[in-house]
Amino acid sequence: MLLAGLASAALAGRACANSGARPTIGAIRWDAWYTQSATDGIRSVVQNTLSPTRWQGRAPSCAVVDAPDAISLDKCGVQSRIDIEIVKAHTARIDYWAYCWFGADHPMQRAWRLHQSSPNKTLVKWCCIFSYEPFVRQVTCALPELVGLLTAPNYQTVLDGRPLLFMLTDDTKPSVLSDAIRGLRRECQRSGRKNPYVVLMLWSPLQGGGLAATGADAVSAYATMGEVPIAGSYTELVTIAEAYWKVLADSGQAIVPTAMTGWDTRPRQETPTPWPTTGLGPSGEEHYYLLGSAHQVAAHVHNMSAWIRTHPQSCPAQTGIIYSWDEHDEGGSVLNSTIVGGDSILDAVGQALK
Repeated sequence: MLLAGLASAALAGRACANSGARPTIGAIRWDAWYTQSATDGIRSVVQNTLSPTRWQGRAPSCAVVDAPDAISLDKCGVQSRIDIEIVKAHTARIDYWAYCWFGADHPMQRAWRLHQSSPNKTLVKWCCIFSYEPFVRQVTCALPELVGLLTAPNYQTVLDGRPLLFMLTDDTKPSVLSDAIRGLRRECQRSGRKNPYVVLMLWSPLQGGGLAATGADAVSAYATMGEVPIAGSYTELVTIAEAYWKVLADSGQAIVPTAMTGWDTRPRQETPTPWPTTGLGPSGEEHYYLLGSAHQVAAHVHNMSAWIRTHPQSCPAQTGIIYSWDEHDEGGSVLNSTIVGGDSILDAVGQALK
């Protein structure tokens, strides 16, 4: 049955490619900028990373510069902001947002809640990115709630209605993750719902045994940057990301390719965060990639869309993911509107995806 299902999915992807249909394109959201209060922890951290004058231009355009070395995010976590982002994403042919998932009531999920309460909510769909351990906990403690999320009317689906679910690797044992995935599939089947399409975001194609060990459907990456150089070019980053599509495909597993808008963690190197980041070198050198132009980023995203369409056997779900919509202090260049760049990258991507 599994082989037959994979063959059927590949044929469906081939038919889609031959018809010239555009693959669906998603973008990763990490929404610390939208949390409601500066005292909830994460928001104060990211305000500090982008407050130095040289980083303020990278902040979301909803941020307010209060002083030479201080920004405020008070105007970000509001309905009107998300309403506008939805329209802009839709205009640029971004089909869905993949939300890093912390829980429906968590402060980091405020942007998602505003998405669901927006009159524009159907223009851009959404899906979850769980880390393995929180996913296992959700299946164990609140499985019906999870199934309800995956079957929301504006939840992103692939392959004739299968809800798309990304999972970011951590230290959870593959066998534990496998049990949880089976549990989710059983509950979906029991309740008459479609079988989820589970995608593992890995740092290497065979990490943790991949699909064979977990029972997932495809592999992908949250971000692909290789060994970060000292002031590497954006062209180098693109080369690494696009080469990784082939590395994943050559592993024989179904894949969801990732396009990179940038990778420049210097704000976090300068103002350390509670979570790990790319550190300074032994002599204090900074490791990062230079920002690409809007045209370069758009060309890379266009390449991903074309690659998906022309590799249906490797990409049966005919979807790709962009890092990122709003990793402002980690990625540097993002699709989201920024203080200095405005919508230039998003507008260029929209033209490239026509």
